[in-house]
Amino acid sequence: MHRDYAPQGVKFFYIYKYLAHAGAKGYVQAYTKHERLLHIKEGKINLGTEIPWLCDTMANDLKHALGDAPTSEFVIDPQGRIVRRRAWGNAVQLRQDLTELVGPVDKPTNPDDLGLKTSPPPKVAPHGIVRKLKRPGGMKPLRVIPQLLADEDPFYVKLRPLADGKLLSSGTGRLLLDFRLDPIYHVHWNNLTPPIQVNVETTNGVTVAPGLMQGPRVEQPSDIDSREFLVSVDDWNSDTPIRLKVEYFACNDEEGWCRPVSQRYAVYRREDIEDGYHVSPMAHAGVWPAFRGVAGNGLSDARDVPLNWAADTNVSWRTELPEAGDSSPVVSGDRVFITCSLDRGLRRSLYCFRRSDGQQLWVQSVDHDQVMPTHKTNPYCASTPLSVGNRVVVWHGSAGLFCYDHDGNELWSRDLGEFRHMWGYGSSPVFHKDRIVLNCGPGKRTFLTAIDLVTGSTLWQTNEPIEGDGDRNENGNYSGTWCTPVVTRVGGHDQIVCSQTTRVNGYDPDTGDILWSCDGLRGPKGDLAYSSPVMARDICVVLGGFNGPAYAFKPGGSGDITESSRLWRVERNPQNIGSGVFVGKHVYVPDAGPGTLRCIEPETGAVVWQERMAGGTAWGSIVYADSRAYVTCQNGDTVVFSPQPEGYKQVAVNSLGEPSNSTPAVAQGQIFIRTFKALYCIGEEHIFEGVQAKDHN
Repeated sequence: MHRDYAPQGVKFFYIYKYLAHAGAKGYVQAYTKHERLLHIKEGKINLGTEIPWLCDTMANDLKHALGDAPTSEFVIDPQGRIVRRRAWGNAVQLRQDLTELVGPVDKPTNPDDLGLKTSPPPKVAPHGIVRKLKRPGGMKPLRVIPQLLADEDPFYVKLRPLADGKLLSSGTGRLLLDFRLDPIYHVHWNNLTPPIQVNVETTNGVTVAPGLMQGPRVEQPSDIDSREFLVSVDDWNSDTPIRLKVEYFACNDEEGWCRPVSQRYAVYRREDIEDGYHVSPMAHAGVWPAFRGVAGNGLSDARDVPLNWAADTNVSWRTELPEAGDSSPVVSGDRVFITCSLDRGLRRSLYCFRRSDGQQLWVQSVDHDQVMPTHKTNPYCASTPLSVGNRVVVWHGSAGLFCYDHDGNELWSRDLGEFRHMWGYGSSPVFHKDRIVLNCGPGKRTFLTAIDLVTGSTLWQTNEPIEGDGDRNENGNYSGTWCTPVVTRVGGHDQIVCSQTTRVNGYDPDTGDILWSCDGLRGPKGDLAYSSPVMARDICVVLGGFNGPAYAFKPGGSGDITESSRLWRVERNPQNIGSGVFVGKHVYVPDAGPGTLRCIEPETGAVVWQERMAGGTAWGSIVYADSRAYVTCQNGDTVVFSPQPEGYKQVAVNSLGEPSNSTPAVAQGQIFIRTFKALYCIGEEHIFEGVQAKDHN
């Protein structure tokens, strides 16, 4: 078809995420850019293609943008719209599509006449030698992070951990450690040397039995079968990973070597919804693409995160910002994005800075023709941008929704109408598959919408009924939602969970239909939703604003689930603006008044402990990284504490001496903090050895 239709202007591309599923030809997800290049080379050999461009994506952004269909076939028109999509490649149907869209071919090429070269399969060690273990049913893949170190052997063997349902839900159950040889390296097990050995390291009371394992003794001199270990785990009730030290011998007969290898992994008790098909840790530890991180839950897989800093200590760079703002930075590749306004919101801007030194690369501004109302504590441009692949999306409220590439070129823009509220706006866009999801409001016009990332067109819009005039409800009390939605799994399906003024809704991400709703946000001072819901496994914890209610429920089902699924509700609570995090078995919440941290039991709502923070009140949300929790207070102090139910344990207090209402971004050994005056990049001195901090005024 390339031969037939390329002369007619049809362009053909191969996009490789991985060569094949690990359960098929054995290929596994690459960890590094070098392995990606090896995959591309192998793909060209396997395909025998003359198509000049074989495209390989380093993250799942393009996969999500194309709808997450496996081994897919897409036909895209010149305007970027997907006009045909198919879950599996089908040459006959593709030719029919092209005939319909472009026109017929006079003399279609017969593949048998092409004389394609075929190569005999390479000689490999035998397989089917080692018997597979009988594993429990319903096992789910877990998040795994390899410890990638420079100038060391690549991961010839790659780990795929799976947990049974009991382990995922309660922290006690069975864990399967499945070690697979990566065929990209053409290696095999040398059974004349000591077998693979796995040593398990645990903390925080977690026990694993056995803790030291050896692979089977095999009579065959070599083989390529996977090595599996089934272990019992007890009391894995925190986000602290189980760490594995793995030692084995890898051999490559073609290159004539056999060497001992020692490597490490960190395994987290979190289901990997990508099933291992992401570049790790780059796609998670190295980026912070949206408000509250990759998954919108404030959790990061980053390691070696800075612990101590001050205005003149461990600051890699500082860049002045023109005005104060409440939005937070996002990080993608070598770009850092932040929003800022000028002239009472008549000019609203997205700034892009170089991550390595803080140099401003570009700014894109839009003008609005009227001064919109807001509260003095909520300056304009309060929405945090969203970075997806090479695109960055920013919502400027009534001034519109805009999409740029990472070089600052505008790709599209949308006028979503006017959003008028006496306290301004603040919700941030999130990403799911091929679409941007945005909670538009507050005010009389309040709705959740999905926008196509490529074209900017509206996929669906679901209006939320608002009682009163938008500022106040029918009783004269305050009303509004500033909630940033959360994408989560409910009953095995993706759903969007968002707090509206009086209730929490679960939306179908494909259609926008409200699947269920749980009432309870109306409080004595009004109908207010400031923070995002916190998913504590199968429990959703919600906090209302302005001393409003807090409650929890089990999402799922249909219709109004308040009576059937709500677990508890507390009418009056401390003021809450920033979102909390779920770590271990508890939810940790920052209070904007009276400046406390709370540890809450999600099943009952019981406050396990409540302590005042050294930094005072916090409007920013909590982020969790490297076994520690970080929250930036309004005075610019970032409090670092250990999230544990035994009691509040402060680890550090780091002052920048400038006010802040923002949430830190954590990415690959760096923390990015927005104050009312500047954007900071925080990094331990050993990370930036030989690099002096830069101050861009």
